[in-house]
Amino acid sequence: MFEILSQLNTFRIDYFTDPRIPQPEGVGLYVNGALSSNQPYSREAKQALVVGLCLILRCGLAGRLAVVYVDITSTSNLLPPAYAQMKQDLRRGFIQCVLVANPPALQRNPALHEDWKAFRKQHSEVR
Repeated sequence: MFEILSQLNTFRIDYFTDPRIPQPEGVGLYVNGALSSNQPYSREAKQALVVGLCLILRCGLAGRLAVVYVDITSTSNLLPPAYAQMKQDLRRGFIQCVLVANPPALQRNPALHEDWKAFRKQHSEVR
């Protein structure tokens, strides 16, 4: 997983169960981080990934973790690929809950932030 943290505009999605079978209690983890030119890897994404996984363990949700989505993006990307897949998975009921490990990364890109707010408004069943 950590190899993608060193490349701009990359993504990775790791499913821990069959993505074709809905997980009514399934939880997803979304991580988005920027990569500065003076950094060998996205420290923001690495920290968010570790914090997100620790939160999932602390809350007793490790057995329900169905998928991890990671985007390493520039702020110009409207819909990063892992983010778009996360929305699709939520829409089709594969998972019901997603932990956004670093909300400031969503807020940094106004278009992405507005898209997430609109999606949440349309899909009130998503926790």
